[in-house]
Amino acid sequence: MGILRFLLAAAVVLGHAPGWGGLKDTTFSSGFMTPYHAVQAFFIFSGFYMSLAFPKYDGFICKFYINRYSRLIFSYWIVAAVGVSLWFIFPDNAISIPYLHNLSSAHGWWGMLVFLSNFLLIGCDSFDYFPQGPNWPIYWAIPQIWSIGTEIWFYLLVPFLVTARTRWLLVISGAGILVRFAMLYYDLPFHPWQQKVFFAELPFFLVGILSHRFYLKLNKNRLLPTWLCWSSLIITAIFLMLGNTLHLIPVPKTESLYNCAFIVVMLFFAIPPIFNLTEKSKIDRFIGEFSYPIYLWHISIGYYFVPAQQLWQGYFLLLLSILASIPLVIFVERPLEIWRQRSLASAKLNRLPSTGAQDLVAASK
Repeated sequence: MGILRFLLAAAVVLGHAPGWGGLKDTTFSSGFMTPYHAVQAFFIFSGFYMSLAFPKYDGFICKFYINRYSRLIFSYWIVAAVGVSLWFIFPDNAISIPYLHNLSSAHGWWGMLVFLSNFLLIGCDSFDYFPQGPNWPIYWAIPQIWSIGTEIWFYLLVPFLVTARTRWLLVISGAGILVRFAMLYYDLPFHPWQQKVFFAELPFFLVGILSHRFYLKLNKNRLLPTWLCWSSLIITAIFLMLGNTLHLIPVPKTESLYNCAFIVVMLFFAIPPIFNLTEKSKIDRFIGEFSYPIYLWHISIGYYFVPAQQLWQGYFLLLLSILASIPLVIFVERPLEIWRQRSLASAKLNRLPSTGAQDLVAASK
């Protein structure tokens, strides 16, 4: 499913390209789904993968948390360090001015809280709800990290959610949907209420878990023929890239509840056959590794190199984000993934009785 995750990252970049830099004359729009819906789709994919991966950590919950946190934090530190450095190198830039001003005004316990949240990624989705005002996101080294903070809360709940009965997941999802209905009913502002409230985003993650359970049943009963897998991949890719152009999304270019529901239903049924098709593909996995670095890089590149937003209708920004991601994927992400796999295998080996460990080593040879 790496190709689809890459396309979702591309949707975020192309959707942000016209607006994040404050370019008044940039009026182009891509056929990709909106960045907000792409993030919701990412949450669904994440739920599927966590439901798939967590059983491998049976008895090693701490190892699970360490591995998932390391998946997020190291690349973030690198990109954040570059972003903060650019603030000071170009203090008159459109993004540097508010960041430098507000960061310098964060003193005492509040300043420490801002620093720790920026450094650890914990709580970076929650600052909008403090009574001091709606502008706290301009404290963040990377403006779009609210979704990463939300992802961390999901990870913390994985041991409980993945092992919960399906009916309880449905109940929790229903409660989260009611929260979203309430926000729409009272016409609360999109930022932050309709985008960053954890409990309203949680249903997307739970849909991913439920989709994985659906996959297990389909796979057990051999209901995933090759033609279905390829058809699901092609249709979903077209939907992600041309959904707005071809009016495949019910209400194009809006953050509506209809679109959320449409994406949820489509991905719930599409992910199982697509995963069945791509799970053993090294090329697909490699392409998917670019999605997170692209997501991290694109805002800073767009702000500090404005032509990236203006040329090729945002595709130049996507290209530069891909190029900037290559070193992260090769020198950070891939070595870390090897370390995580070896660390888990070593922990399991050390837990085995001596004879069992010897047999395992002999079998591996």
